[in-house]
Amino acid sequence: MSSNAANSNTLTDMKEAATSAMNTVSDTVSQAVYGEKSTSQKAADSVDRSGDTAGHKVEKASNTANSVINDMKN
Repeated sequence: MSSNAANSNTLTDMKEAATSAMNTVSDTVSQAVYGEKSTSQKAADSVDRSGDTAGHKVEKASNTANSVINDMKN
């Protein structure tokens, strides 16, 4: 019985490894053929966009502050 259980676990592990490998191959082919981005690339792009948005907000606030200072001088 334990031999059958061990064989079953080994087969399950092999199936999971094969599925993972096929998913990786599929993602790689999609990226190469269709130019699709991986999940990690999409996440990195999202972080970049968030940083850009924050940078624009800081720049806008700085411009507003400078405008107020200039108005006070006049």
